Amino acid sequence: MKKIYASMIALSLGAFCGLTLSAQEQLNITFADNQLPAKWEVSNGGTYSFENGHLNVVMSVQSNNKYRADLWYNRFTDDSYKIKDVSKIKVMAIKFIGQRPAGSLKLEYIGDFTNKANWTYKGEIKTTGGNTIYYWDLNDISDYTETSTLNRYHFTIADCETEPFEYSVDWVATFESLDALTENKDWKDDGENDIDEEGDVEYTFINESTGQGYLSFVEMYNAAEAEHTLILKDHVTFDNRADSKNVTLKGETGSEKIIQNKNNSLLFACKSRLALENLIVTAQNGPGANPMFEISKNNPLILTDVTFDGIKSSHAEGIINIKNDGVLNLANVNFVNCEGSTLNALCKVGATKTLNLSGKNEGLKVYVEAAGCINATDLTNEQPIVLTLSDILTETPAARSLSENDVIVNGCDDPSKFDLTNSGYKLVGENGNLVLAKAGDTTAIDEIGVDGEDAPAEYYNVQGIRVENPEHGLYIKRQGNKVSKVIL
Repeated sequence: MKKIYASMIALSLGAFCGLTLSAQEQLNITFADNQLPAKWEVSNGGTYSFENGHLNVVMSVQSNNKYRADLWYNRFTDDSYKIKDVSKIKVMAIKFIGQRPAGSLKLEYIGDFTNKANWTYKGEIKTTGGNTIYYWDLNDISDYTETSTLNRYHFTIADCETEPFEYSVDWVATFESLDALTENKDWKDDGENDIDEEGDVEYTFINESTGQGYLSFVEMYNAAEAEHTLILKDHVTFDNRADSKNVTLKGETGSEKIIQNKNNSLLFACKSRLALENLIVTAQNGPGANPMFEISKNNPLILTDVTFDGIKSSHAEGIINIKNDGVLNLANVNFVNCEGSTLNALCKVGATKTLNLSGKNEGLKVYVEAAGCINATDLTNEQPIVLTLSDILTETPAARSLSENDVIVNGCDDPSKFDLTNSGYKLVGENGNLVLAKAGDTTAIDEIGVDGEDAPAEYYNVQGIRVENPEHGLYIKRQGNKVSKVIL
């Protein structure tokens, strides 16, 4: 391993105090001598001690009632160090023993290049012993090229709201590449038999796409890239609205909750695709004056195996606001003790809006303002999906109205899957869809009864007209008490 050992031996006499980068390209800070190296500082009221070559820091509560204790190098000095070959210093890393505090971990890197402040780490590597190394890719600094000058660097370790309010650092180092860091991830800088070298980090949030674990949902969410799947192993509470990212949030067991904790705020503003899977969505207090989700501009909200539990919204659009060009996909979504607007609709669909349904969606109530905006595939719901149509006109339909023979649901011709609340009207199957008809109207298909099991087969066209001698094409076949579609 031992590219890093060669540089460590070269520096052993200096004990890492007052490291000069011009003499040593690699930056390797350890606490093997149980001392704080020169020009290093624990700030924000944190206190520190040493044990087995590790820097142990106790964080201090701040004015925001959160705990913090930053690590600074060269905070108050004006010394500048030339980096002769930036190709040797491309990755900055810090190794924690056991768990780092749940909260924010950021880097400030200051030099004659474009300074990086509040810089979230690029990724993390878990050691064989269960510890975690967090790293930053210095290639992200566009003008960090050729010979650069480094003035100081600063690790922000803050916003900790849950115990432990302390942490232990093993080392801080730079590497010429991520491969070099990975190769040396198990380096024990203070001896091969360090009794504290093994940790036990249990991550609450995991980016399934990258395999990286996080102690904070916010950190995981902010670091996620398009199409990533993010696993939640615990509940997440939102105190403010969040903008969607093109990611999937997935519960590990299905019992994990996304909790809205601010009545007058959206949970998510869907400005890009967002998918929730195997989760429970609920509110800590309510009812809310705004929807939980707002969808627009062809950015779909995709809900799969999701339960809405006890959600109440007084907003006119209900719990989920499908705006112009918005798309809502529901697959096996359950609404329990939920209330929508004054129409008690949980969402509205109309012109330029799309609702796609599949599987078993229970407790769903929809207000429909235009024809052809609901698509259904393989519905298995046991309770009918409740539809309330806007004004129904038989002559000169208005902008928000529906007329007889309008297609209300595409792709489903089973009226039992839906319950129409409008008196005097019903849904009937026609050409594989559900269309609007007056309740008193009947067709030949409506009048099909139950005969004996040995009854002869009868055929009807898709308009419900009986055909004595069917030829090639699609027909509805009745035989006894069974009715089915057939192609001859």
